[in-house]
Amino acid sequence: DCRVVVGPCVGSLLFFDCSGCTVTSAAKQTRLRDVSNCTLRVFAPTKDSVVIETSKNLRFGGWDVAYPGLAAQFAHAKWAPNASNFCDAIFDFSPPVGGGRNWSPVGVDTAGRWCELAITAEGLTGGTVTESRVQMPTLQGCECPCAAPDGTVFEAPWYSSSAASTKAVEAEAAETAAKAAAPATSTSAAAPSAAHVASGGLFSRAIGWLGSWMRRGSKAPEPPAVSTSDIQIQGAGKQTTAVCIVS
Repeated sequence: DCRVVVGPCVGSLLFFDCSGCTVTSAAKQTRLRDVSNCTLRVFAPTKDSVVIETSKNLRFGGWDVAYPGLAAQFAHAKWAPNASNFCDAIFDFSPPVGGGRNWSPVGVDTAGRWCELAITAEGLTGGTVTESRVQMPTLQGCECPCAAPDGTVFEAPWYSSSAASTKAVEAEAAETAAKAAAPATSTSAAAPSAAHVASGGLFSRAIGWLGSWMRRGSKAPEPPAVSTSDIQIQGAGKQTTAVCIVS
């Protein structure tokens, strides 16, 4: 019979032996065992994020909590604003005998689409949290980068989920373009180095061999072996070309 809110977690979130609880959580994976009569509103980044076992009478819906700093927490977890939420992709290790499901979907809370949290910290570990249900954002500073269960995105004068999503897409495109340009720059920079190795390594060996043969005036000795590892041209793509001489 507890109210639990767990912010973005890049690891696993485990619930054991719980009953009558209302939970809002965002985790890479949420696992429940021996849990009953609970309502969970979750952010599930993948189709296998939510797993239940020997649990029953569960209700699952999408994340709907908003509080200051939440957008930054989602960004640190590397979850894009308004990313797909697989809150209804529940894997049940122990489905009911004869068919059916141990869980049911739940939509938008009739008391309000968003659950805003007013947080007052006291010391390092204390404080109070006041929870309120609203249809539209009202509490200054609250933010939510996750769409509501009905698909509505969080839009307020102080935070725009759609604008944050656009910025994230632009940043990802810029990063992709920078990575694509890196191999060409690396290859062009590596070419002079390879030529220098060729002129200073292979050619100097060949000239030394010819000079030795001319000085001795006798049968030319066997040319020194040239290892395929003597000359390498290697770019950022990790593809190596080995150069050798066959006489």
